[in-house]
Amino acid sequence: IDLRQALAIGRQVRAEALETIAIVDTLRQESRAAATRPPALDLAALPDLTQPGPHVIRQVSITLVDVSRDRTYPADVFLPQNLAAIAGPLPIVVISHGLGDSRASFFALAAHVASHGFAVALPEHVGSNSTQKQAMLTGLDHETFRAQDFLDRPLDISFLLDELERLNDTTFEGRLDVSRVTAVGHSFGGYTALALGGATIDFDRLAQRCDPAANLLVDAAMVLECRALELRQNAAVMERFAQGTQDDRVKLVIALATVSNLLGPRGMAQVSVPVMVLGGEVDLLAPVVPQQVAAFSWLQGSDRYLYVGENTSHGPDLTKLLTQFLYIDASLEQSIEEAVSATGGVIKSLVVAFSQVYLNEQEDYRPFLRSAYVEAVSAEPFRLHLVRDLPPSVLERLEPGLPGLE
Repeated sequence: IDLRQALAIGRQVRAEALETIAIVDTLRQESRAAATRPPALDLAALPDLTQPGPHVIRQVSITLVDVSRDRTYPADVFLPQNLAAIAGPLPIVVISHGLGDSRASFFALAAHVASHGFAVALPEHVGSNSTQKQAMLTGLDHETFRAQDFLDRPLDISFLLDELERLNDTTFEGRLDVSRVTAVGHSFGGYTALALGGATIDFDRLAQRCDPAANLLVDAAMVLECRALELRQNAAVMERFAQGTQDDRVKLVIALATVSNLLGPRGMAQVSVPVMVLGGEVDLLAPVVPQQVAAFSWLQGSDRYLYVGENTSHGPDLTKLLTQFLYIDASLEQSIEEAVSATGGVIKSLVVAFSQVYLNEQEDYRPFLRSAYVEAVSAEPFRLHLVRDLPPSVLERLEPGLPGLE
């Protein structure tokens, strides 16, 4: 055991934890202050978007065959059963799952959003899904994912949109509007959504950040990000990256617990569409400060939103586990399941509201995009807070030199 190395890592972990606590506390105060500013929020006058919408939904399963990439993968589309009951074409919400996960994990979110009058499409990212993870765990493969998934994932979404346009008349009664799309992604899927919104990988910066001598603390997100450097050895892939992965049909990006530090300031500055970023205070896999908060600070547009969840981790299951580990559940009036479900309901409502505002141009839903809304409807111990800009004290902490950000 290298004791000197161990002590250095311990100091770095502690420093990063203290920085995260300080930053989250500042954002909490900013959100609560913003919630008190006029106009006052009349919550009773707003529809309850945490509940399913008025439409009964149906599920359509399709198989996509992208000959140009020799890639075949399934997808599911959720949409209202009675399309005649909806005026005008339906915008599309596409959901990208994370590493080692599957599209089925987001069927509940998809059904909820579809019940509010959207078409929701979920591709299976073969090669970085739960099937690939199981193959690695059982010895059938030696990798949890392949580096080329950094390119294949956004291309999966674009090809899916192409297919939805092709199938529109025959399968969807000509009612889909493929020109208006929200890209939602979780973790690796968050990167996917940002890449569709125009973000690019800063390979030079990533090479510096992945230097073990400069970064003693290796977290799961960093391990994933550094795999992208393998792509530099593939001229064809790098040439395709040079063309960009932005899809002009994507009008809004929602990145949940996203892996995004590999994009850097230069890569995030390429995003020109509205962006909502959400991170958990105790996310050990994609830490909120070097991942979501930093990525948010690099966005240049005015339509940007950063949500931070107290006591929340990388996903519902990890949040439940951490809540039990920290004995937070002992002080809850309701069960952990109920508390996590309530928080999930708020996130569902935000996906609906953001899509209504930025795809359907429905300004009646803009109150849901204010700090006052999440401060009113989120509950202990997983309260959500929203800021539109980072205060100077937080920006100073994000300057080069903070662990994980150099």
